[in-house]
Amino acid sequence: MSKSKALWKRVVTFLLVSALVFTGVVMPSEEADAASAKKSVAYKSSKKSVATVSKKGAVTAKGIGSAKITVTVTGKNKKKKSTYVKINVKDKTPVVPVQTPVNVEVTGVTASISPSATLSAGTSAQITASVLPANATNKQLTYTSSDTNVAVVNAAGAVTGINAGTAIIKVTAANGKYKEILVTVVDIPVSSITSD
Repeated sequence: MSKSKALWKRVVTFLLVSALVFTGVVMPSEEADAASAKKSVAYKSSKKSVATVSKKGAVTAKGIGSAKITVTVTGKNKKKKSTYVKINVKDKTPVVPVQTPVNVEVTGVTASISPSATLSAGTSAQITASVLPANATNKQLTYTSSDTNVAVVNAAGAVTGINAGTAIIKVTAANGKYKEILVTVVDIPVSSITSD
């Protein structure tokens, strides 16, 4: 179906029989209740390119314009009575569907440490990390240390050396993808210690 047709394509069901009752076409007298039950009702559209009508009176809009839906009642004595309902089909502003955001999964994590992955006890280095692809839906990252006696890391990726040794700093995305950085902590060299 073309977009232009989709603008006005919609189904509206009219209670055409109630329209007949309103106009008095189907208004059986008390004396003819039994005979009225044998009356037949037929529906016809004057312009099928604008609206069509089913045998049960369901009207379907087909195009912009006006049409008359004629209702004809044939009684037991073959006499016919008719009335009509005028239908106007108008264009309407298309409804922009609400698009469900597409979830872009993280496929990997990149991470680097500066100024160096080797640091002295009591000094710090900074990890810079990001998820791949750049347009991933959830960019959350967490940082953990394999040995907090050697090095600790905070939520912002700042690593601090504690004691001599090695530790793995793991940067993990929300879906479990991760990147590891090996950090080496050395003791403060004796030559760096000064006295007054």
